[in-house]
Amino acid sequence: MAKKISRKKLLKEPDEFITFTGKVIRQIIAYQKQIFIVIGIVVAMFLILSLTRYITNRAENTAFALLNQANNQYQTLLQSSGPALALKEVQQDFENIIDDYSRYQGGKIARVYYANYCYKAGEYSKAAELYTKALDQFKKDPVYRNLILSGLGYSYKGIEDYEKSVQYFGMILSSDIALLKDEAIFNLGKSYEALGKTNKRDEMFQTLVLEYPDSIYSMLVKQ
Repeated sequence: MAKKISRKKLLKEPDEFITFTGKVIRQIIAYQKQIFIVIGIVVAMFLILSLTRYITNRAENTAFALLNQANNQYQTLLQSSGPALALKEVQQDFENIIDDYSRYQGGKIARVYYANYCYKAGEYSKAAELYTKALDQFKKDPVYRNLILSGLGYSYKGIEDYEKSVQYFGMILSSDIALLKDEAIFNLGKSYEALGKTNKRDEMFQTLVLEYPDSIYSMLVKQ
């Protein structure tokens, strides 16, 4: 039979919750300075992260707004003045965006647009320089990577450095996505032709017709 404990005795025994709470309070009092320092650090880190996110978002928005403005101006001038004069009017705007926002996505994309416009204006060396810097920034983005590699291929083709043109168009073929592969194969064929490597040219054109029969470049080869 269980031994019965009197109510009077129970009242005399210390309450476990009160005892534990008392210990906690005493620990807080003993280490209150350290606790407040830790709390202060956590709050400061939260404020820094919030401020950093705000500054980053604001910079990105500004970069894209400036890029959109420069692109609109270029397109307007392109219709009335042609690619060379249009580039001349907006090149400082693009260089400012690249200089001020190179760490942000808007600044990185601005470099690609600027390279495109330099190529259209016939400034192939400048375009190649810009594309080369952009390639490093977008090496993990397969879409932009292929676009930039294509730009490099065309730029070196414009300079008549067909060896480098072959190099960059060839890099597109190793991509995980199909974007611009048919165009790259066609340009590889044309670059090999310029180098006098007709066997390589024929190999590229045959590959193009077999693998991309519906491509406009296949139709050009067939003609």
